[in-house]
Amino acid sequence: MQITPTYWSRRLFIQSLSAATAGLLLRPLAANATPGGLDPKITDIVRATIGIDTHNHIDVPLLSEELPGPDIALASEMQKSGLSAICMTFAVDYVKLTYEGQAYERFLTGLKAMDEVLQKML
Repeated sequence: MQITPTYWSRRLFIQSLSAATAGLLLRPLAANATPGGLDPKITDIVRATIGIDTHNHIDVPLLSEELPGPDIALASEMQKSGLSAICMTFAVDYVKLTYEGQAYERFLTGLKAMDEVLQKML
């Protein structure tokens, strides 16, 4: 039996990428289908593991007129997800910047909103 090498085409690449993405998307559904919920051993492993979310989308206000922002139960959500820490990024230019220094103002507003969320955790 002779093995022929696989030559990648754009079509084969897209098909493989689509299949891998579908597998990743379906995996969480299969995990939720376990009868009786999760094994307590899994919960213990997650609690003992350090997990850091380096790309999150906590929606805090960046415009001062939107303060104080939504009530976020950050502590319980982090505990539920098994995260130990999160890194924040503020997309200060999601609304067009119209004057110099506005990005910094929005950043400070985001920090103020996040400070309020963190204060509730204490």
